[in-house]
Amino acid sequence: MNPDKLDKILNLIKVFAESDPRIIAVGLCGSYARGNARADSDIDLSILVNDKLEFKNTDWIDNFDFCKINE
Repeated sequence: MNPDKLDKILNLIKVFAESDPRIIAVGLCGSYARGNARADSDIDLSILVNDKLEFKNTDWIDNFDFCKINE
């Protein structure tokens, strides 16, 4: 993934996390955090939340606007 697209995705995730008061923090982990990502690497995140039961299912992810990634 090119650096501009990565920055755009990480910024969208930041905006998303800041808009949800249940999310305390988001951390980048995996190959991008280690600095050894390849072109086909995915983005690994750790999300710290107030109540993990609210995030047990994946309904919350519907609030993320995936369409903006390709704008």
